[in-house]
Amino acid sequence: ALVYGFLPFIIPIWWFLWAAITWIVNGCPRFFPAFGLCVAAGFALVNETVTKKLCRRFLDEDITNRPPEAVCNHPGMPSGHVMNAYTLMVWWLLEAVMDHAVFPEWLFIIILVMGPVPWARVHNKDHTRLQVTVSAVIATFMGIGAYCIRNHYFPNKHHPWDFLHGPYHMQSAKNWAPHLDFPAVTPSR
Repeated sequence: ALVYGFLPFIIPIWWFLWAAITWIVNGCPRFFPAFGLCVAAGFALVNETVTKKLCRRFLDEDITNRPPEAVCNHPGMPSGHVMNAYTLMVWWLLEAVMDHAVFPEWLFIIILVMGPVPWARVHNKDHTRLQVTVSAVIATFMGIGAYCIRNHYFPNKHHPWDFLHGPYHMQSAKNWAPHLDFPAVTPSR
């Protein structure tokens, strides 16, 4: 339960390493981990600077305070761990389901890694059930927003599963450069 509670931070660390390594090797980071870092950092910033302050101001302390057994004394509404995990999970699920080819193993991995975070936060007595439920609902909308932003502004970027399963949505597999994260340019003669 303790590990699940901190997975929302381990995933962005993995993305940071992935983006940094591809930036060093290729001269530019892969899009998916770089965008994922922006989503995680951006929505965490909104949660800490806006959402938590609004909850503290407008909600009763019985709702915002953590359980008495919690290690942290700061208000727990909403749960940043759950919001981060579920924002990323909903975004990933939408990416996986809305792609041209659906890979069930990716859906399973996404749900297995991020799904139990609310349970872990309640089990570890860091948050109440109400706090993680509200956080998951808010995060669902944030994940939908992240997908809409990516889909609208960056519609032709590749997904992580393209590297393993091939470029199903590319016109020509011969013209695909997975390490560059965009179709390879073939010089004309």
